[in-house]
Amino acid sequence: DIVKFEKPFSSPPRVIVGLSTIDASETTGLRLNIGAQNISVDGFELVGCTWWNSIIHYYIGTWFAYEN
Repeated sequence: DIVKFEKPFSSPPRVIVGLSTIDASETTGLRLNIGAQNISVDGFELVGCTWWNSIIHYYIGTWFAYEN
């Protein structure tokens, strides 16, 4: 998902991403990595990756951005 900041930063900020909700299959392993990519002054891309046999129906990530 593309996240747009309400107001642009003066330089690319640091972004902290957390997982707040997950709905996953109970019959497989749970492997999920979420984070921020392509961070700019205007926004970033929130990405989630699974591997092996994980079945994830949906997840919700939360984030916080701040200037250095």
